[in-house]
Amino acid sequence: LDRLQIEAVDLTVTREFVAAAGKYEQMRKLTPQEAGLDLDLGRAYEEALQPPKAMESYRRAAEGPSHSPAAWLHLAILYFRASDRAKAEDAFHQAEELYQLSSNLEGLTEVEDQQGLAANSRGQLDEAAVHLRKALDTARLAGNIQQELRAKLQLSTNAYISGDSALAERYSQEALDAAQANQMEGLVIRGVVGLGNAYRRKGDSAGAEKYYREALALARHSSSPHLAAFALSSLASLHDQLKRSEDSVREATEALAFYQPNGYAKESLQCLTIIGRAQRYRGDYAAALDSFQRLLDMAEKVQDRSQMGLAHESLGNVRFAQDLYPEALEQYRKSLELSTDTEHIGYAGLACGQTLSLLGRFPEARAALDRVGPMAEGFPSIRLYLMQYRAEMALSQGLHAEAAAISRRTLASGAGRDPLTVADLKGILGLALLASGDRTEGLRNCEESLAAAAKL
Repeated sequence: LDRLQIEAVDLTVTREFVAAAGKYEQMRKLTPQEAGLDLDLGRAYEEALQPPKAMESYRRAAEGPSHSPAAWLHLAILYFRASDRAKAEDAFHQAEELYQLSSNLEGLTEVEDQQGLAANSRGQLDEAAVHLRKALDTARLAGNIQQELRAKLQLSTNAYISGDSALAERYSQEALDAAQANQMEGLVIRGVVGLGNAYRRKGDSAGAEKYYREALALARHSSSPHLAAFALSSLASLHDQLKRSEDSVREATEALAFYQPNGYAKESLQCLTIIGRAQRYRGDYAAALDSFQRLLDMAEKVQDRSQMGLAHESLGNVRFAQDLYPEALEQYRKSLELSTDTEHIGYAGLACGQTLSLLGRFPEARAALDRVGPMAEGFPSIRLYLMQYRAEMALSQGLHAEAAAISRRTLASGAGRDPLTVADLKGILGLALLASGDRTEGLRNCEESLAAAAKL
């Protein structure tokens, strides 16, 4: 037993997790009643990217005589990844109760941190912040630097989703500096991704891409497939936003090759969404509709509201591209009902407002866009689209001076970072000026709009 234990630990250190699991299986045959072995075996299978076997081992350790709180916690994490919320919450509760009984600060910190991560993922940002601040305070009390930095990185994610780029950058930079000082490679990579998120939230796509690529290089150098997929999915999301479909599909497909077989339901759905959008950009609407309907079915199966909302938004975008505005509006309204955080509520509201305007329902459109107004603070992209759609609506209503004024103001505010928006706004400005009688300036803006669109 001692020899097998030493060999299993040695194989774990050298990251030969399948072989390590084999050693633990041999030990179980020799001492089947040893509860601690099931926990070690579960960890080995989890690292070996075999979640079903890991879950089976953790369940034996959790439900056996020892009622291992660590096993309950690992089960909760695996259930959360699979989007099985009810089982995840029950397992979190079991772990917390058992850690409370033994006054285990490290275990309690881990429970709070993982619950915060889960709430972040669901878009329940206030709840997430409460869990993560508790985790941060408890980690500091226990003097556990690793847990403190993990809580900070999750608070950075919370700030990013909330639209607070300054706070997201501060938390990420603090965690990154401390992780580098303590040679914690995994946390360094997460800190670099966090900085990329902060720059993306500020509208600095080039800065975000630089940090994401740095994180990907570090993850590949450290042979960490999970962190490599994390960096790849961040890059894919950024390139999808920039309409760089070839890059986004390649990165999403590579990330999906890790996420899907390892039970990461939400991350898999996000990658599949990016691949479906590329089909829409290419004009392959039948394939895109099929992809997004399958995504909706998968999200409904696991009752993931945020992913259901994104699937409806994606279906609406295809109908919008086909000029089927009533059908698009129906999907956008469903997306609005299901969205769980300010950013996605804002985007769904924008889509409803723009579509109502194209249908000529201007009072409803104006009301929808006005409701988005307060949400635009902290989200530069939402603010930019809001101004663009207001300019479009003014042009549609024949309010040419208003359309021109909004377009000029938006172009002067920094829309130059998004070439597609620049092309749209110059087109609106050109048409408004032509309708106002300024043929020379109007023609110039229309020509610049065409030139910008042709480059894209």
